[in-house]
Amino acid sequence: MTEDAGAAQARALLRELGEHVADISHKLEAAELRGARTSIRGATHDRRHRSTLRRELYEAHRLIDGLHRRYPETLPRTGAARGSRVLSAN
Repeated sequence: MTEDAGAAQARALLRELGEHVADISHKLEAAELRGARTSIRGATHDRRHRSTLRRELYEAHRLIDGLHRRYPETLPRTGAARGSRVLSAN
């Protein structure tokens, strides 16, 4: 079975968004660690930076959720769902 062009593009975008989420998460974690060692003068700037990173992270997750809603076939499969069959109650 071939995948339609929209779903294929969604999968490509999801891969890129996944990498973006990982990158932002790493930056946010580093900023959180730095925040514990920052002077009072630098605290405001760091707080704004972390806030910007969080907004970017939330936006990336919002986009991912939207793609999954529009293209349900792009949802990640769990191991149990892949290997199991649904049995009827009859």
